[in-house]
Amino acid sequence: MLRNFFQTLCICLILVTPFLYSSQLYNGIISAKQIWFYGIMAFLMFVTAIDVIFTKRSFSLRLNIIDLCLIVFYIYYTVRAVTTPYMPLLHNQRFINWTLCVVLYFMMKRIAKIWPFGNHSLSFSSHSLSFNSHPLSNDVKPMITNDNRRLKKERSSNHSAANQNSFILSFLILMLVSFPFYSLPTLLLFFILLALGTANLQSANLNAITPGGLKIFKYASATLFIIALPFFGRHVYKQYKGYYYWDEADLQYMNGNYKHACKSFEKVISEMKYNGYFLQYYGKALAMQQNFPEGRKMLKHAQYYTSDEVLYTSLGDCYRALNQYRPAEISYQYAAFMAPNKLYPHYLLAKLYAQCGSMEKAVEKAGEVLKMKAKTENMAVDEIKQEMEEIIQKI
Repeated sequence: MLRNFFQTLCICLILVTPFLYSSQLYNGIISAKQIWFYGIMAFLMFVTAIDVIFTKRSFSLRLNIIDLCLIVFYIYYTVRAVTTPYMPLLHNQRFINWTLCVVLYFMMKRIAKIWPFGNHSLSFSSHSLSFNSHPLSNDVKPMITNDNRRLKKERSSNHSAANQNSFILSFLILMLVSFPFYSLPTLLLFFILLALGTANLQSANLNAITPGGLKIFKYASATLFIIALPFFGRHVYKQYKGYYYWDEADLQYMNGNYKHACKSFEKVISEMKYNGYFLQYYGKALAMQQNFPEGRKMLKHAQYYTSDEVLYTSLGDCYRALNQYRPAEISYQYAAFMAPNKLYPHYLLAKLYAQCGSMEKAVEKAGEVLKMKAKTENMAVDEIKQEMEEIIQKI
């Protein structure tokens, strides 16, 4: 009973994940969910490992076609993650999320078998026969009971198939308009529903094939869970610390206190050195502090993990401040190609050409900016266009 209580509690806490938020962490809508999920999964793995090691219940390994497909996909995904350059496996956030979701999938199937819901329903149906005013003979009762069980099994199978089809259809529709597997709550929901929806599929029992090997697998997997817990706990703490100081640095940056923002960034650079957005914000803060060499170094390192027009405009600003006009031009061009409808990268290119004396290119680019239509008219757009007109009037 205690085992069932803890496992049910963990599943309920995991289902709370989509509703979590923290104002003390940077991007608390996402980071709080991630850290919470890691912590609950660590506790669930510990409970499951203790249960596997110390209970005398026989260990049964059954795999259906969905399980095999999932294992094959996970092996492929692991190979891709291992061969991803510049990103160590244990710092690959997406790989960790998928690994824990696959573990949760198989745990959910195991926990669902322990919960005795089906037995209760069968016993209830057999007791209901006793309320019949006409007693049945001993020969008829087993026949009715067997028929009832067969009908219930067929209805349960039909309901399960219908639920499974509707679940698959809903995710297919969602994939047409979004990227559902980039969201941790959606990924969790997918694996939980997949585990429950495939519970009644025909499975192959591997116990008869390798009985001795499964016993070794049982204790080896449980021991691996327990050994991994301290390392996993340390990773969760580092994530919390990193997002906490990142939020502190972001507040300092928004207030214009770039010196203190850089100090907060520096406190957790070892924990967040593989996070592209962190490196990008740190590089921008260094550039705003007029530390252009270090800002350029940080932004170039961020290129390995993220890529957007803000990164390349910031990198171009660092190059331009260091009078490295050709790298600055390339960076601004990258930003303009990434966001062709935005005025700012084209504006920076025109300013760069004017600064380095290429007035013909400056006038051409200024004319392009004046012809572009901004999504929203505001003072910043008016100032940009005014500066472009001044460049044209200089010729």
